[in-house]
Amino acid sequence: MSGEEAAACPAFSLPERVDLMLIAAHTGDEAALFSGLLPSLAERGLSSVTVFLSHRNRMAQQEAMETAARFSQPVCPVFLGEKYLHLNENYADKARKIWPEKECVEALVSAIRQYRPAVIVTHSEAGENGDMMRSYTAQLVRQAVTWAADPRKDRDSLALYGTHEVQKLYLRGASGAEEASGAETQTASVVLDYARPLNACAGQSGAELANEALCSYSTVAIYAYEAQESDSFCLAATRVGEDSGANDLFQNLAPESLTNHGAALPTPSPAPTPSPAPQPEPEKDPAPSPEQPASPAALAQEEREDGRNLPMFFALLGGAALSVLLSALAFTPLSAKRGKPLSIAICALPALAGLLAAFLMRPAAPQTVEGLAETLETPAPAAAQSSPTLPPATTPAEPDGASAASPDPWAEYFRQPGEPEETVLADETNGRWEYRSDTLSIRIEKREDGSVPLVWYVAHIRMREDAFRPGFGSFNEGGSARLEPWKLARRAGAVLAITGDNLINGEVLSKGRLIRNGLLYGEGDGQPTLALCPDMSLRIYERGTPAETILDDGVQNTFGFGPVLVRDGAVSERECLGHRVKNRNPRAGIGMVEPGHYVAIVVDGRQAGYSIGVTLVDYAQMFVDEGCTLAYNMDGGISSGMLFMGESIHQHRSSKSKRSSGQRSWSDALLFGYSTLVPTEDDPIYSTGNLDEKIPRETALP
Repeated sequence: MSGEEAAACPAFSLPERVDLMLIAAHTGDEAALFSGLLPSLAERGLSSVTVFLSHRNRMAQQEAMETAARFSQPVCPVFLGEKYLHLNENYADKARKIWPEKECVEALVSAIRQYRPAVIVTHSEAGENGDMMRSYTAQLVRQAVTWAADPRKDRDSLALYGTHEVQKLYLRGASGAEEASGAETQTASVVLDYARPLNACAGQSGAELANEALCSYSTVAIYAYEAQESDSFCLAATRVGEDSGANDLFQNLAPESLTNHGAALPTPSPAPTPSPAPQPEPEKDPAPSPEQPASPAALAQEEREDGRNLPMFFALLGGAALSVLLSALAFTPLSAKRGKPLSIAICALPALAGLLAAFLMRPAAPQTVEGLAETLETPAPAAAQSSPTLPPATTPAEPDGASAASPDPWAEYFRQPGEPEETVLADETNGRWEYRSDTLSIRIEKREDGSVPLVWYVAHIRMREDAFRPGFGSFNEGGSARLEPWKLARRAGAVLAITGDNLINGEVLSKGRLIRNGLLYGEGDGQPTLALCPDMSLRIYERGTPAETILDDGVQNTFGFGPVLVRDGAVSERECLGHRVKNRNPRAGIGMVEPGHYVAIVVDGRQAGYSIGVTLVDYAQMFVDEGCTLAYNMDGGISSGMLFMGESIHQHRSSKSKRSSGQRSWSDALLFGYSTLVPTEDDPIYSTGNLDEKIPRETALP
């Protein structure tokens, strides 16, 4: 992010210098790995800025800015824009090709010279969790710190900001100094406690704030990070002398060199745990005070009674007036004919009628507590039963074993108490594969119909957190390079992988909009576009919808092979019958039962006596049978495939056959889940997808 963009952000400022710069490989690392570091700086009144070499997409940038605000960072994060990718130690040599060394160092030098930090903190040179991009980041930072002080390096940033000497460089991890070659000093680690309450954060600890940030960091949820309550840092370079075990990253720095003028130099003492305020004991059977103001219900009752007193008054007055008028006009003639007693009775009739009407309109007598209790014994409408002076009605007792909270309908699919964090089952003999953790459940079944013959695989994917990632056939994510499916899945550590839409390898204009990780790869308008939305739902954007509209809706990944198979729970026959690949073929596609619950189906085909494939209409019906309300077709034929834990569970005829229909390499894929249990490219492969290359085995996957 440029200085102008940072200045335009109302939640952040653009200071002349900061006390500490955190340089992280990926967005999310500031909370997942460095945990409470940044909140602890805010507690001491120190300023900081985070520099990210890579981010996944625009959503990840937004989440990083929200985390910075949560951590009370005064400066907007800096995004250098390198390719977002995690590499394990098997691919360490790829890091320099993905992040060009000279360009990355110069970008870091520019950030260091602009923000002029006194202290820099970055990753361990071993690379946390075996991620070589983090290891490479530490190497880049070492070089950038040296270059920033050298007037011969990076003339562009030199002209803008001049040189800057970083006073101290720390690498994360206790073993960082031992592993770091060429370190100027090798001292004891600085250990920081993130579990203590912070006054600046309303008593929350740094670790608690970090975990809250991770809960809202959807773009890193797939890696199942959890913040830790303490951390250690090794001094890798210093211009102010070695640390002496004070557990302070700013030890030996001159007070005037810090933005808070030295107030942060003493190591802060733990904030006292706030004691609960004493609560007054409730009085027993408190008597209502006669001076208490009337309740709204009582006032309403008085208004109703006043409204009924007025008609009663007019009834009495009207009856009396009629009696007087009748006596004046008719009493004498009536007396002559009927006699005085009867005449008096006749003239008094209006007054008696008014008295009777007033009696009928009289207000109801106030009801006593005893009377209310008697009334409650008889069922009445809910509106009539409500009263602020009455205790709530007793909730009927629930049956034995029932919980007051609504049960989780998916609970049985995820990790059960006592199980390991990741449970993996691969039973090829019986055609069952399963993975479950706290947030991801994948169940795969092999289905067969010998009368056709036909073989297909159905995967039910349930996610409590978004576990989807797009896969690419190359590290640079260019969109055209191809890679064997099992290699692609293993590089990404994907639990489940299915065929994508062949991205930009051909027929781009005949597809829908092609967006991956927020980048637009193709603007074809030949098919409706399938979007994977941030709320874990699938959505169809019809032809003609601009890519900008899709991106503005927050969508970061779309696919465009088509056609749409299922709409509103019914087979879309018109689209299926009108597509050029409507006849029997191997298939791959994905559908949705409800948000977070996907169904992937892969059909084997072109293999007489085993499986001949399905038409698009029959394929669409498979998704309807699984309960899908929407489904979309991906690239099929010899591209179709489904891999579980880095092994193909589908099969194609070997490429050595006369029809040459072996497994085709992929340029892209739909990936679900991330696990370190997935083998690497160097581990044995039992099933590549080609039948003749398959190696039988009787043991389950590791």
